[in-house]
Amino acid sequence: MLETQVGPLTVQEWGLALIGISSLFTIGRFMFGGKKTAGSDNLAPASCLGCGWQGNVSKYHRTCPKCGNNITRLQRGDP
Repeated sequence: MLETQVGPLTVQEWGLALIGISSLFTIGRFMFGGKKTAGSDNLAPASCLGCGWQGNVSKYHRTCPKCGNNITRLQRGDP
């Protein structure tokens, strides 16, 4: 049964090819997928009450990068 010809390859060769391709995608996803930038776990979306700027700021150092005001509220609740 494994030696049955299906197109240019046997059933066994098709199976090995599928396993190889699947392995390559898994390794690639592990190595390159979902990378986070350094410190991205400490970032939170915020808006500045002074100038209206919106973006991500550190949960621990809440300063607006545009005007320098202290940001007192994060958009998704204070930690």
